[in-house]
Amino acid sequence: MRRRKNNVNSVETGALNRRGVTNVEEGTINRQSGGVFKCLVYNGAVSLTLIDGGTFCAEGIKTHGLTGVAADAFASALLFAAFSGTELKEPSGEVSCTVKTDGALENLTVSCSAALDVRGCIDFSEKKGTGAFGQSGFLQVVKNDAYSRPFVGACALVYGEENYGEEKRGGRGGALKKEAENGLLSGADGSGVAINGAAEFFARNYEEYYRRSEQLSTAFVLRADAKRGAFYCAALQALPGDDGAWKSAAQTTLGALIQAYERENEKSGFFQAAERAAEEIFEETGCIERRRAAYRCSCSRGYLKGVLASLGKDELNAILNEQGRITAHCHYCNKDYVFLRGDVEDLL
Repeated sequence: MRRRKNNVNSVETGALNRRGVTNVEEGTINRQSGGVFKCLVYNGAVSLTLIDGGTFCAEGIKTHGLTGVAADAFASALLFAAFSGTELKEPSGEVSCTVKTDGALENLTVSCSAALDVRGCIDFSEKKGTGAFGQSGFLQVVKNDAYSRPFVGACALVYGEENYGEEKRGGRGGALKKEAENGLLSGADGSGVAINGAAEFFARNYEEYYRRSEQLSTAFVLRADAKRGAFYCAALQALPGDDGAWKSAAQTTLGALIQAYERENEKSGFFQAAERAAEEIFEETGCIERRRAAYRCSCSRGYLKGVLASLGKDELNAILNEQGRITAHCHYCNKDYVFLRGDVEDLL
């Protein structure tokens, strides 16, 4: 297949692209700083996304003091948030994703702005004794982006044979089903999720979400390994007119892309490594988009003071009289804000 000349959709550092977000030049992002690479493959019929979450996933894990399955699950969700953020069109747009299960992972919420600032919070009970992801749950996505009202999509989480089929996972299904039967994907021993087990679980449920809620053929391969500090998302998504010929080998192809990227990333920065890996696997790329992502919370004392105002004078006075202070906790950045009476005098 002939390699087409790349049409690079990027501008000088500090300028804004059509989504109102900053693009950056090659060399400013390496494996440790996080980035998103997007291009078109298969003669422009399919969108390819490669995300290296090295920094923003590590920062989120550190912020919440996570380890083991909880860390890998959190990173997998942050990668999906960044992927979803690239779909936003308005500069003020934001997307959030919530996963709830009857397992140790009680609640996981992540969000991403149009500027690819990701954040999240997680409730994970190591002592619950029901496995990491339990036996039932749901995934919900909310998008605020140029709509008259927020778009809300959801699907039940998929478990078991119907979700581990060979055809659906491009040959990986049998191994995944075996992992599930052995209790690895559900973390039966509290920490025994197989290598990439959490990432695989989230990847197939993100595919299920796009299939059911947005009717888009999408394939994900996620890699979340907190011990190595390796966090990757590779995705293919069909565009109108696609014939779907790529689907059967999607998982193998995306896995090979991540391997190629890791090899190239040893020699060059993120963008160059991602582009070379895409050219190696697909032989052609077009309409390249390069962006930066970061773990960044939008909270502030000013914002939280506005939230306190909604409590009303009587409630604020009651708290101050009882405790002498008002403490507000942000679950996204795990930070406490303390307000004394003098700080909120104008609200009383």
